This record gives sequence, structure tokens and C-alpha cells, in this order.
Amino acid sequence: MKESNEEAVILSNMSAGNMLYGNPTFKLEIPENFSKETFSNYFPGIELYKTANTSVSIHKNNSAPIADETCNTLSFEASDWSSDTELYIGGFSFLTEARYNGNFICKIIAKIPENYQIECAESVAGDSYTGKWIGYSKKFEETEGKNIGTGKWEEYYYSIKCGSSGNLGTMFHFCLTGNSRPTTEIPVSWHVCFATDYDISDTSLYTQRLAQNEASINIQKDRIDQVISSTKVSVKDLNEDGSEVEKEIDIKEMYNRISSSLSETKKEIGNISSSIDSNTGQVEALSGKLTTIEESLDGVSTTILNIPESIDDKVESALASYTMTSEAWMAKFQEALNRQDENGNIIGSTIGEATISAKGIQFSKGSKKPYLTRKKSMSTKVLPASSGFRKTVSTPTDFWLQTELILKALNKFPYK
Repeated sequence: MKESNEEAVILSNMSAGNMLYGNPTFKLEIPENFSKETFSNYFPGIELYKTANTSVSIHKNNSAPIADETCNTLSFEASDWSSDTELYIGGFSFLTEARYNGNFICKIIAKIPENYQIECAESVAGDSYTGKWIGYSKKFEETEGKNIGTGKWEEYYYSIKCGSSGNLGTMFHFCLTGNSRPTTEIPVSWHVCFATDYDISDTSLYTQRLAQNEASINIQKDRIDQVISSTKVSVKDLNEDGSEVEKEIDIKEMYNRISSSLSETKKEIGNISSSIDSNTGQVEALSGKLTTIEESLDGVSTTILNIPESIDDKVESALASYTMTSEAWMAKFQEALNRQDENGNIIGSTIGEATISAKGIQFSKGSKKPYLTRKKSMSTKVLPASSGFRKTVSTPTDFWLQTELILKALNKFPYK
């Protein structure tokens, strides 16, 4: 528990410390010209370490947790140990100088293959210095540790507390160790997308910088307030009697006026929006009514279009009825003219004072004489010329055809 608390303090101090290497994500302006031989020229403050049989390349971040397109990943690929006596896969070293009683920490984000682990070697940091891996433990199969490889991207932290005496030199030299020797046929690779170190010896400097920054911010705030207070603008206001008056106000009051005006405008816009929504509903209802009216008009139009056809049908029906009635009437009329008595003699039909039969017309009105007289011969019937209508009926057939004219003459010139 004590160790965990110490590690937590160290990691928290890292954020308050001073970052020593300023290009932790390996940004390059022209990465295409990168080469192993000129590595330190591209990354000042860092150099290769034990890379006799290890090639070094750089490429854009693909699956790395840092997604910045301007950042790069360093890749180390070993075809053998660095030497027969040094069973290492090459890596890199920071040119960080140790300092008596100094506290330093290094952070690395790396993808290390299984069955290998990262080591920090050959640090010269005074007598009795302490160096250890801190942070969370990783686990792969039965192996567990804070510096082991898992085949995935992991964060690694190494802390160094320098001694108070003795030799001082550079620190933080990193490489890989493992049980399986790399070969040309089966090389071993590992990758780094982030690496830097921090001086966390005196975090009070960080606190002091924060205090200085806060004081500077307060000074700037006071200056801004002074500038705002001293800045005046001319506006036109209304007196109680409605007349205009010009006056000066400061920036704060102008801001408050603008803010109030914007609030009122926003409220009015909200009211307009509500009115629009209400009108939209009314328009939709009116649209429904117009649709109903349009359907009714369509029905009326259809009815009007059908009226002529209906009238034609009724006229034709009436004419047909009229025709049938006339034919029936004529049949009855002929039957009446040819009506016989019990002896077979044609006696016709009597209408008022006139008897009409196929033989002619006879009147029974005392001494009054009809204008229409019947001669003994049945072949001719004559109307007097004074009637204005004179017609001779030569045969019974002509008689039937002229019956209507005779009746009209009788109605126009009654007997005396």
C-alpha cells in the first residue's frame, strides 16, 4: 500500500514537472528523408541505443492510440541480439543528465511483443540511486509485470531518484530483452508512438508558476476593467416628455442595453413563431374546407352536365307517351264512328246535338240548320263558303283524314 501511494504521488508530480524532451510524438516536417544514420539530426535530445543488429524506421500512426496525423511511430526490427554478450534488441536513449537528489520520470507508449520486456539500462545517477518501473501491472498468460510486452499498445513509466553523491551521467536507456533470439527468418519488432521524460524534483516551481500566472491574469483583468470603465459612447435617450437627449454611457451599460434588447427581440421572435404555428393550423383547416367545397362543386358540375341528358330522356318519354295516346285515341274514334246497332246498321256516336258516323254528321236541334249539310250521295260533303273554310270530302278515307278540320270548323262556326 505504501508503494502504491508513492507511485501515485510520482505520477501526479509528473503533470507538475518540467517536460525535458519536447517532441514526444516524433513529428517530422519531411519524414521521407529519415534514415537510421541521421537519427539524432531528426530528433535532437534522443539517440539510438544498442541497434547493431536492429533496423530503425518511421511511419505514420496507423493503429497507435495517438491519432494526430502529424505524429509518427518509431519501429525497431532486430534480426539478432545486439551482440553475443549483450542479449538486447535495440532501442533509444534520452540524453538526460542526472542531478544529485534529482527526481525524474519517463513515460513511454509502446507496442511490445509477447515474451519480451522493456528494460532501462546503464543509468549513471550517483551512488545508491533508485530506479524502478511504476504504474499498473500488465499480464500475458502466466507472466505479470509493469514492463512486460502484451502484443498491444501499453503505457510504461520508469522513475529515477538520483543519489546524493557519486558519478553522474546520462539516464533512461531503453531496449528489449527476452528468451527467444531474433533471426533473419524470424525478426522481432517493437514500436514506440510516445516517449519523453520529466524533471519532477521541485514541483514548488510549478506552484510558483501557477501563482505568477494567476497574478498576471488578475492584473490584466484590472486593466481591462479600467479600459471598459473609461470608454464612453454617445447615445440618444428619451426624456419623460418624449423629447430626445444625448448622453454618454460606458461599455458595460451599453452591453446591458444590447442584451436587454436582444432578449426582447428573442421574445418577439418566439411570439411570432407561435403565431405562425397557429396560422399554419388555421390554413390547414381552411385547406380542408376548400377541398370539401371543391368536391361539392365537382358534384354540382356533374349534376349540371347530366341535366340536358335527363331533360332529353323526359322529353322523349313524354313524346312516346303522347304518340301512344294519340294512336289509341284515333283507334277509339274510328271505333265510335263505325259503331253498329243490333241489326248491323252503322249508327255512329252522338255527342251533344250531333251524331257522327261513317255516313256523316247529323244534328237534332229543331228547325236550326247546320252549316254542314249532308247530301243524299255519301261521296261528297260540303262546308258553306261563308265559313271561311270549304272542304269537299270525296271518300270515307278522306273523311277520316279531315275529321280534325271538321271539328275545328264546328267550334269556329256553331249552328244558329
